[in-house]
Amino acid sequence: MHGAARLPVWRSIGAIYRFILNHPRELARIGWLPFLLLVALSLFLGSFEPSPDAPVTLADAGPAIVQLLAGGLAQGCIAVFVLVAWHRVVMRALAAEAVTSDRSPRPPGHRELVYFIQMLGLSLLFLAILLGVALGVAVFLHLGFWLAAPGAAPAAKNAAFAIIGYVAMLIGLVPAFYIALRLSLALPETAVTARAGRFAQSWRASAGCGWRMVAITVLAMLPVEALNLGLALAAEAAFGTPAHYPLVVAACAGLVLLMAVLGSALSKCYLALRDAVPDIAAGQLAGAEAQ
Repeated sequence: MHGAARLPVWRSIGAIYRFILNHPRELARIGWLPFLLLVALSLFLGSFEPSPDAPVTLADAGPAIVQLLAGGLAQGCIAVFVLVAWHRVVMRALAAEAVTSDRSPRPPGHRELVYFIQMLGLSLLFLAILLGVALGVAVFLHLGFWLAAPGAAPAAKNAAFAIIGYVAMLIGLVPAFYIALRLSLALPETAVTARAGRFAQSWRASAGCGWRMVAITVLAMLPVEALNLGLALAAEAAFGTPAHYPLVVAACAGLVLLMAVLGSALSKCYLALRDAVPDIAAGQLAGAEAQ
């Protein structure tokens, strides 16, 4: 069966949410500690507090940039442990063939470390594609605007530049998502098989299904992303009141749920498409035994 036939978009999204709703105990078992760590991290960094005034110079922005990078790195580490464990839950429940244990000797945390490195690499690739394409589009559109309206008023120029920047970022997101998600099949393979997933195999396995993978993953995550954005804005608006802390707790729970949705989407795509590449099809599911 062709890969596209194995990846129906809306049925896959429905299956992702049904799976999460049918496995609340597994999600609670995996997510309780990451949830507490996210709450502590958010309160420590003030992630849901009102943003200070925009810095005037790069030196002024330095501490904020460092804090943002440190927070993103810490949150990424937390996400890895949720995703690796959740991939195993999905594989145990959905894989048709027997699941075998990974008996190969490796130090504790080795699988999580490899997963984190791969996920970090995909994140950097996503960012590089996004910024590279957006910059190229912005330059092209700015040049076109300058040639079409060289004598435009300053207010019109400012409005046009803002619109061009927004459009350029939206256009840049398309190839960034497409390439990063096609390569991301390596992540569930790293989480559950005896060897690290390989990006080249992931790219071959997802041939002809890249846009379906993008649609499934993005559309599945969109409702939770919207919920989390609303909770974050509400927590920021309620800063200094008793309602702030319950909203922070709810927002962190939403982040754990978002991780589960992402892990479910990648796992489902992996299970549907791995037979497209013999090396992947021959690999046994490993490390998915009860933890």
